[in-house]
Amino acid sequence: MQTPWKLADVIDLEALIAREAGAGPGLKDAGGFQSAIQSAGSDPSAVRRAGLRFWLGERRNEIADLPGARWEGARLLVVMLLCTVLFLAGTSVVFGLLDRARGGFNVPVFLAITLGVQWLILLAAAATWLLRGRLGAGLALIPKAIGALIDRFVGERRPDWWRAMLAEGGRYRAVLFWPLARVTQAGGMAFNAGLLAGLIGCLWFLNVGFFWESTTPAWMQQRLSNVTTFMAAPWSWAEPSWHPTAEQIAATRIGPAPLDEVLRRADAWYPFLLASITFWGFLPRLALWLAAARAGRCALAGLDFQARRHRELWRSLTNAQPAQTASHPADGVVVLDVGGSGLPIDALRPFLLRRLRVHPVAWLTVAVMDAGSEAQAAEALASAPAGVVFLAEGWALSPPRMQSLHARARSAAGPDTPLLFLVANVSPDATPVPPTAEEQAIWTRFVDELADPAAEVFFFSPLEPSQD
Repeated sequence: MQTPWKLADVIDLEALIAREAGAGPGLKDAGGFQSAIQSAGSDPSAVRRAGLRFWLGERRNEIADLPGARWEGARLLVVMLLCTVLFLAGTSVVFGLLDRARGGFNVPVFLAITLGVQWLILLAAAATWLLRGRLGAGLALIPKAIGALIDRFVGERRPDWWRAMLAEGGRYRAVLFWPLARVTQAGGMAFNAGLLAGLIGCLWFLNVGFFWESTTPAWMQQRLSNVTTFMAAPWSWAEPSWHPTAEQIAATRIGPAPLDEVLRRADAWYPFLLASITFWGFLPRLALWLAAARAGRCALAGLDFQARRHRELWRSLTNAQPAQTASHPADGVVVLDVGGSGLPIDALRPFLLRRLRVHPVAWLTVAVMDAGSEAQAAEALASAPAGVVFLAEGWALSPPRMQSLHARARSAAGPDTPLLFLVANVSPDATPVPPTAEEQAIWTRFVDELADPAAEVFFFSPLEPSQD
């Protein structure tokens, strides 16, 4: 079983790719690399993840100043500082809401400031999240600010690896967003813990009461009754005394009764307020923290490393060889001659056997994918366990047509079947020759943009007499 990737691993990998401008040095332990990818099974994504992790381990042994651990350490420091500040802010809010002239808390104001404002912020954040595609925001405002603070502790603002991951979007941006979102929710939990500590401190060390007042007492009493009934729903079935009754609500209104008598009726409110902060303040933040942690793990587990920089590194590590280590060519590959290139089968067969390590069992021309040829190709693909080779001339790339052909082949062959693009040109004497450097760059970019972990591009080159 592979060791799960951590955020520090991804950061170090991206930093190495950015620092070494792509491929970087080769492998020092080629045998260990082959063992690592063999143990990953047949899933192309798992093979690539295992191979890149092995390479990362080698490079970590040689370079000591990679940023992953520093960034994670800075994030932990920011969490500690933020939680400390917000815990103290929570206690300060409680003491600030204490009406010292009356010696008590105004219940509607207390609920509005301690919980109402929090929920307005959460709803605004949820709306921003739902509209993120339309608004075009990268990271949310608060996580982005936390990321900038972490950068200050690290001493490096928006490094190359950060920009590369944000530009890639998708899961690469998610693996940065969710840890920052966890920081914000940890701060939210600390704030609510501060509210609880401040309220408990007032109850223990001060003689405080609870009241409410309004110029429309009947209307306000009904609203308070509705709000308390709704908020007490999670616990009132188990502890009814923590839910103020209509009579208790009416008795704590500042009105005809003396103020001292109103404030002495604290038993009607403080259990309700403590439970409300716990259930409607602390626990939602804890749930969001756990959800962000799970989403972060899923984002890391879903990284397929199909960005162009990853594919370039992978090609340099594997020398553009298919992810096969068998001593004999894999039997059962279908060759689709795209566009009817006219490349001679006999001249290409040695390259397929010795270089790509595949043995063709069918050779189809798909110059025109009519219903008959498409059915024939689909039938051949279904019986091609070793994969598919798209044979094309270097000048003949039509991206829309090739994308459609790739999609149909992937649908017929399954998600893990290797799809290999073999690009060659035809010389005047009808023999295969390598494509030009410009053609190779165009085909490489096209295949990389397919983001298919089981697709790779190869370019014909004459075999050396000693090549096995």
